[in-house]
Amino acid sequence: MITQRHRDYRDTEDKEFEEDHTEALAHRGTEDTEALAHRGTEDTEAQRLKRTKRLERLNDISGDILDAAIKIHRHFGPGMLESVYERLLEAELTKRGHFVERQKIISFDYEGQTFDNAFRVDLLVDKEIVVELKATETMNKLYPMQVKTYLVAMNLHLGLLINFGMDKLVDGFVRIINGYPSSLSSPSSSSPSSPFPSSSSPTSSSSSPSPSPSSPSLCASVTSVPLCASASVTSVPLCAKGAPL
Repeated sequence: MITQRHRDYRDTEDKEFEEDHTEALAHRGTEDTEALAHRGTEDTEAQRLKRTKRLERLNDISGDILDAAIKIHRHFGPGMLESVYERLLEAELTKRGHFVERQKIISFDYEGQTFDNAFRVDLLVDKEIVVELKATETMNKLYPMQVKTYLVAMNLHLGLLINFGMDKLVDGFVRIINGYPSSLSSPSSSSPSSPFPSSSSPTSSSSSPSPSPSSPSLCASVTSVPLCASASVTSVPLCAKGAPL
């Protein structure tokens, strides 16, 4: 027969067990919260590192593209067909180890609809950078808009417009950025010297915040060519007429 003393003893044990169990759950919850917070910090750091590496990769690729274009333009000058410059640049970049797709047909999806064979890009380098070539005597303000449209449709971040028809390649070179903060729209002060004459940034980007010295920038690794304007998905960066690149 279970006496009252036994019942009281068992009730006391049950109560102590519940208290210990509750304390253990609370402690475990604290540990889980701390682990999740630490994991979140690690994820953020990993994402930042991944982003930095990608920006550095874009810098390296765009640097090679610009360097190759300068080499071709210095050797041949303006006057040839756009298709000829296209093949020359493809050959030069392939020789440097880049994967180049010429006249690549692009399809894209928008709000549940697929648009096949929507447009062609002159060159797609390493599946990262769109290169649009021209061979005209003057620059048209629609040229950068065209590149920006390609970037948005392809969900890419960097495009280069290169007009081999200009007497000076600097007058026909425009960098278009899609989707990066404006703080990355100017080269850092540690960039190597430019093959083009150095000057201040164009007025179209004067309102952009200054980049952090430690922030990577989308500038060619062989130049310190300033970007034309701040990056934005909704606005098209254009160079002011006569603005330095």
